[in-house]
Parts: sequence; C-alpha cells; structure tokens
Amino acid sequence: MAQRLGRFAPLILACVCLAGCWSLLPDGLVSDDARDAMVGMFLSAEEAEALEERLRSDPDDLSARAQLVSYYQSVQWRDDANVRRYAWHLVWLAQNEPRHLLLLTANIAPDRNPSAYARIRAIWLDLLEGAPRDTTVLGNAAAFLEHGPDRDLALTLLERSQEIDPGNVMWPFMLGRLRWRMAQEGRERPDPALAAAALAHLERADRLDSYINPMQLRWAMDAAFAAGQFEKARTYAAEWHAGGTPFTLEAEYQANLMLGRIALAEDDPNAAGDYLVAAGRLAAWPSLFPLMVWPPDMRLGEELVEHGEREVVLEYLKLCALHWEYDELGEWADELRNGSIPDFDRPFGY
Repeated sequence: MAQRLGRFAPLILACVCLAGCWSLLPDGLVSDDARDAMVGMFLSAEEAEALEERLRSDPDDLSARAQLVSYYQSVQWRDDANVRRYAWHLVWLAQNEPRHLLLLTANIAPDRNPSAYARIRAIWLDLLEGAPRDTTVLGNAAAFLEHGPDRDLALTLLERSQEIDPGNVMWPFMLGRLRWRMAQEGRERPDPALAAAALAHLERADRLDSYINPMQLRWAMDAAFAAGQFEKARTYAAEWHAGGTPFTLEAEYQANLMLGRIALAEDDPNAAGDYLVAAGRLAAWPSLFPLMVWPPDMRLGEELVEHGEREVVLEYLKLCALHWEYDELGEWADELRNGSIPDFDRPFGY
C-alpha cells in the first residue's frame, strides 16, 4: 500500500461538520443521503423532536427520517427510549428504502432489542428472496446481520456481492472488516488464520482502489501482525506514521506502538521500549485539537512488563498521564513500583 491517506481532506470535512456549516459543502460533494446522515449526527434534542413532528405530518419525508436515524444512532446509548426510536425508524427505512446509504451502518444489538433485531432481520430475508442479485440490498443486509448471530449469512451475502460485482472495492473492504472483527472477538489474542483472511481481503481492496482510508490501513497493520506477517505489519505501520500530521497524532501514536510490538516479537525489547516512549511523547505533545480521544493503548506496555521491562512502562504511563486523566494510570504505576503486575485489561474509567 502506497502512502495515499489524503491528509487534510478528512480534517476539513470534520471542521465543516463540527461547525454545522453544511452550506459550505459544494453541491455534489456529498450525496443527499450522506448530507442527511451528517446533519443528523449533530442535531439537538429539540431539533430531533421538530423532525418527529414533521414525520407525523408527512411519514414519507425521507430527509427527516434519515436525519433522525443518524441522530438516534449516535444517542441510543443514553436510554432505552432512544433505542426504541432508532429501531422504529430503521424498520421504516428497511421496509421502504432498503437501498438507503444509512442502512450500511445500521446496528441493532440483539441482546438489547431482540424484537427489533428479529423484525428487521425478517425484512431483509424477504427482500433478499425477491432480489438475490441486487448488490445494494445484499450489502445493506450484510451490514445489519454482521452485528448479530447471523455473521455466516453476512459473509455469504458479501461473497455473493463480490462474485456479482468483482470490481467494487466495497466488498473486499466489508469482508476484511468483518473477518478482522471475527478474528478478535471472544479471544485473548486474535486468531492468526482469520487475521490472514482479513488481511487478504484488505489487500484486495487496496488493489482495486488507490485511496486507503485510515481505518482500513489500521486494520491491515493489526491483521498482518496477528497473522505473524511482521514485514507487512512494519510496512503498514511506517506508512501510517508517514501519513501523520499535527492533526493526526493518533496515527503516529498507534504506528509507534505497532513497531514496538514487532520489535518485541523479534526479541528486541530495547527497541520496543524506545517505540513505547516515542508513543508516550506523542500523547504528551500539545496539539491544537484533542484528537486522541481513545483511551491509551496498553498492549505493548503489558507485553514489556511480561518481559521484565518495568521502568520503560513507568515512563510511558507518566507521559500518558500528561494527556489522559485516568486514575488507572497512577494506580498501575504504583502497582509496578510495588512489584505487582497490573490488570491492564481493566476498562478505563470504571
């Protein structure tokens, strides 16, 4: 994969989104579906209620419906009422507009709303029976089913889509994403065979399209490492690191951690420690925006502790504490000084 991250386009779009300045986007830059999705993400509760009132007057108002789907998807974690509203609008969208772009990101957790999952699943199965070669329907159905107990069916639908439309980058991208998720879930370490399969799909996506989005590159890097293909993982890490800017510290941070994990796997703990400290310094580096929003990654730190390298992990924790305000960072440092091995798998903030 060549260096093709397009450094500033995502930042510009993000700033436009955060400002809510949709009029600044040139006509044709994004589809109506995508524009509705972006608008919906930043609705207030009052604006959402106004859209609900619009739908009571005109249930076929697709723009209002799409904005509400996007809104409730982003706030459904707050309470069960939002979960129910999200499901209600998704049912309508699947029944009436099964090719809508937003259905590619539809996600109903079966354990939280089993009746809604079952209902939407039944809608997709009926649609698939009537349109077995409609790749848009196949892709939207697969995107929904992959979040529940029907992952094998989702894989089948994506593979069928790839057979029908082999030149479309979406299918290997979605296959790689799903297989990488399957490689990780329920395991202490990713499954090497599933990781290799995920990597093969992501590399096919790369061959089909010269643009690589950052998450795709991250998955390829992690999958290559999990599959034991260290040279590929090193290449992807170096590329991601080279794509960094002051606005994309996360990429450089994760790339350093991956290079450290590779060094440790190749029996070079000193180099691994250097990469860990380099990642910590990036975390402590003052940036214009707090874009490193995810909790600190402790995988390399945990592996170094297992190799007896406590001091370098203490330095990393100290640097991380300059950016992240988590009590666990100080608690883990105390445990390391006392000779204990911290539980680095414990979630932050709990």
